[in-house]
Amino acid sequence: MRPLLERRTINTRICSRNVIVNGLRFFWVIAIIWCEVGVVFYSLSGCKWPDKLLPQLGSNGRPTHILLVSDPQVKHPLGKYSWTGALRQSISHATLRKNWSVASRLNPHAIVCLGDMLASGRLVKSDDEYERYYEWFRMMFPVNASIPVYYMPGNNDVGLGRSVTFSKNARRRFMKHFGPVNQVVSIEGHKFVLVDAPGLVEEDYQRHALNHKYNEWKPISGGPVEFVKSVVAGERTQPMILFSHIPLSHPESKSCGPLREQGTIRRGVGPGYQNTLDKQTTEFLLESIRPLVVFSGDDRDYCEYTHAISPSDPDATNATLIREVTVKSFSPAINIRRTGFHLLSLASPTNIPPGSTAQTFADVPCFLPDQSAIIMSFYLPSLIITIAILVLSNAYRARNQLRLSPFLSPISISTHPSRSPSASPPSPLGSRTPWTPMTPSWPGENERSPRINSRSPLTRMPRTPALNAPTFRASSRPASPYDSPLLTPTVLFQHEYEEDDTMFPLQYAVRRELRPQHGTWPSGYDEEDHQDEAAIVYEKANGFNREHGHKRKTSHFLPAPGNKLSSQKRWSYSWTFVFRDRRRRLTIPPELPGLDSLRDVVDDIWNWRGSGMRRRGLLWSLAADAIGVAWPALLVWGVILRWMF
Repeated sequence: MRPLLERRTINTRICSRNVIVNGLRFFWVIAIIWCEVGVVFYSLSGCKWPDKLLPQLGSNGRPTHILLVSDPQVKHPLGKYSWTGALRQSISHATLRKNWSVASRLNPHAIVCLGDMLASGRLVKSDDEYERYYEWFRMMFPVNASIPVYYMPGNNDVGLGRSVTFSKNARRRFMKHFGPVNQVVSIEGHKFVLVDAPGLVEEDYQRHALNHKYNEWKPISGGPVEFVKSVVAGERTQPMILFSHIPLSHPESKSCGPLREQGTIRRGVGPGYQNTLDKQTTEFLLESIRPLVVFSGDDRDYCEYTHAISPSDPDATNATLIREVTVKSFSPAINIRRTGFHLLSLASPTNIPPGSTAQTFADVPCFLPDQSAIIMSFYLPSLIITIAILVLSNAYRARNQLRLSPFLSPISISTHPSRSPSASPPSPLGSRTPWTPMTPSWPGENERSPRINSRSPLTRMPRTPALNAPTFRASSRPASPYDSPLLTPTVLFQHEYEEDDTMFPLQYAVRRELRPQHGTWPSGYDEEDHQDEAAIVYEKANGFNREHGHKRKTSHFLPAPGNKLSSQKRWSYSWTFVFRDRRRRLTIPPELPGLDSLRDVVDDIWNWRGSGMRRRGLLWSLAADAIGVAWPALLVWGVILRWMF
């Protein structure tokens, strides 16, 4: 019993509540810090301003840095969502705040937003609601007052086409809060042309209805076509860079480059959106403005394509190549896994020698980590494993307590000098003759039973005779020991001071016949129906059934702990091979070591018949452990989002 208690004590210490809870706390704190901070900065460790690609500096001694952000898509804070939608919205907002904090730490000199700042700006009906929506956006994207920010309208901001769900005041509200829909900005000797792409598409529909070309079309007053013609009407003194929310037209068979996650940009039109501009509109913009580079958004995924237009000089033979970059979406989307932004560095054109072909700009994309993969591939499996560990540890501790409680109950066992059972005369109930668990018991007035705790495991042990009272050894029913499949005796208890009997060594099982002490069995007693409890257990384990006429023909010994009968032996896989000129065999057992104890714990949970109070105690213990593990991680997560981002 002492090795059993010591082993259970060691296991209990290893599976103690403090060890498991503190270990899980440490794991989750480190996981939160790495997944929320470490992964972000690790993914952006190689994202730097492309100043090395410029052969010259800007006017102030260094290049000018422009941060390009596309499709922030801030959700409406007062929208009605299901619990799954609310969960996705909270995760999206947390991701946006974290991404913006990381991007703004690059210290740009100016910021250009390529449209779709508000996910539902065109659906807002009242001015007060739009005002709260705008303030929520500003809270999500705080910007230093010294950094200029230029906003472009997107189809989700001002709408595209006609619909009863779109607000008629969406364009007016956008111009009031975000600025003009068409604007020209001069930065570091370059002219940024920001075109109202949704308005350009609507005007293009009207042009197509009249079947007019752009040189025949009379632009709408204050429209995007009039704006483009006014930009190119003056003297071209600065190189231009074109910005459009909707990508330009290009063949669907052309690839978008290796940085795109899937597919290419395809033409498509629907209620409130259009995937690309018309082919004639694309040619009108490129031939009129002839930009150095084009930056667009709306597609959510990254795309890079080079347009070829005829040269402006009639004597030139080579086509002009204009590169277009569709910037990665800044907010999470269904069709992409990684969000991102774009970095643009500008150098002053005045520092370029005449006739030089050196570029005055350089750009590079930056990709943020896959937040959905972190949640689904790390957070969710770790949460399931944590819950499983807490459930198994609480069940294991409860199981050990239940199994140790009978051994810790007070049991009084006589340790008088050994006395032969055959030599001791029968004593009536209540006499002072020391009782031993090997004293035979049968019904009648001569029945002798100990006054012992009913919950003790000794009351469930088979009453079999033995040589010495304090020593218990396995025995069999009256029969030959050669009929037993196993001859291994089982020593249940053995005192330290007991010496081995040379006449009855431990490797032999002792056979004792149960006979009445007064020569005859009591009246009505059926020896066949009053077997010892060990034989009954063995018969049930081996398929004997008295009700169906099955009787045990021979006596059997109880197998030693851990031994299995040959008839119960399970399969195993063996593989024989030759290695280094020697024949070797590899055997794979059907069960891995250590799974038996886990299976016992699971069986105890599944077939638990404890009282209601005990079940509630286990549930409360599990809930307390879960809260104890969760609160440090939640505290660290809140501190990270509140103070670091």
